[in-house]
Amino acid sequence: MQLQFQIYKQPQCWLLNNHQYKEWSTQNCGLLWCHSKPGAGKTVLSSVIINDLQQKYREDPNVTVVFFYCEYDDPVKRMTSKIVASILDQLMYDPKVLTLVKETWMDKSSNLQHLGLENLQDLIIQLLQQSQHTYIIVDALDECDHPDNVASILQDLAEHASILVTSRSESEDIAAALGHHPQVHITPERLQHDIKHFVTLSLEKHRRISKRSEEIKQHISRVLVSNADGMFLWVTLMIELLANQMTDHGICSALLQLPIGLTATYFRILTKIDQLPSRLWCLRVITWILCARRPLELSELITGIAIEDMDKSAAWDVTKVPSNPYDVIFDCNGIVSCNPYSSWSHSAIHTYICSRLPLDKPLEVVSTVPAYHIFPQSKGHAMLAKLVLNISGSPTQNRIQIIRSNLFSPIIGFHSLEPFYICERLLECSH
Repeated sequence: MQLQFQIYKQPQCWLLNNHQYKEWSTQNCGLLWCHSKPGAGKTVLSSVIINDLQQKYREDPNVTVVFFYCEYDDPVKRMTSKIVASILDQLMYDPKVLTLVKETWMDKSSNLQHLGLENLQDLIIQLLQQSQHTYIIVDALDECDHPDNVASILQDLAEHASILVTSRSESEDIAAALGHHPQVHITPERLQHDIKHFVTLSLEKHRRISKRSEEIKQHISRVLVSNADGMFLWVTLMIELLANQMTDHGICSALLQLPIGLTATYFRILTKIDQLPSRLWCLRVITWILCARRPLELSELITGIAIEDMDKSAAWDVTKVPSNPYDVIFDCNGIVSCNPYSSWSHSAIHTYICSRLPLDKPLEVVSTVPAYHIFPQSKGHAMLAKLVLNISGSPTQNRIQIIRSNLFSPIIGFHSLEPFYICERLLECSH
């Protein structure tokens, strides 16, 4: 994402010059919907817009810039109530606003969180009416739990503020709710120039490909730019696949067989992972990241994937833990990242991994590798819960203490994970 943000520091971002955007940004109220296919860099564009507005109005006390990033891998940042609460929180920095809130609302509840969603929305509208001009940017609306509800709230707020929303184009609920508002479709044609800059920067910064000859890097650039179809994510994944080639000839051959589109790319990546000696480690990484209730630190993730290799009744054996955790992350070929918390490189990958397997089709046309396909997600939870239940051969009544004890000290802190939560609930019910 940092590289994508850099490309907009050189030529000015095309979206800031778009007539729909200019019209929206100069009005005191209204809603603009920006949408595209997955992997087209919507979150980066949201950051560019937020940064531009903050810089433009940093000396103007009458203009407020409020924003929220919905995140698929953070349950809190998917909740409608949290989105509304965050908007309210950002509006309450003005001392005059705080006075208004105390006078008007504190007699109803000593805690604003207890006011309820409808009252919080009413409070936001009241605050917006006191403001001269407020911008509200909500990124990745499709990643929240109830996008149609949030869209409805934002439409109400758009009568008093300038609202900008980004999402995927294919979200039917969002399209039905926001389709009648002004919109900017982020097309491959509009992104072509940005993709070219992004490919160049990515090749220069990559630890392996940057060492290749200028000739081979230019060849890679031409092929990736012509096939990217406006998807930064596709470019990133392709570079990781090419980086595994040992020779220039191997790179040239791989460029002739590039998968087109994200679905074919995921299939190619998972197939490649399945051929690696570290494939079981990679599968464990995928399962733990999918089932975590919060993003895991690298040390937590590596501890989790090593549990299965530990003796049931012995002390924790560090010799059975990967000595270089980043090697396992690297072998996942770009579908996961760890900076510093482990996560999917993009929400579209999460969607693909845990989507329903089309069992009515022959295996050769199923666009996933079944071993890495976890549907429903509870399948992964059950698998890890069973794993934790088996880490000790002690009697059932002692297992909760063993999970929490220093015998498995690297696991301390893992209780925010769904598998451990399930384990403890199952064990408690068995007493």
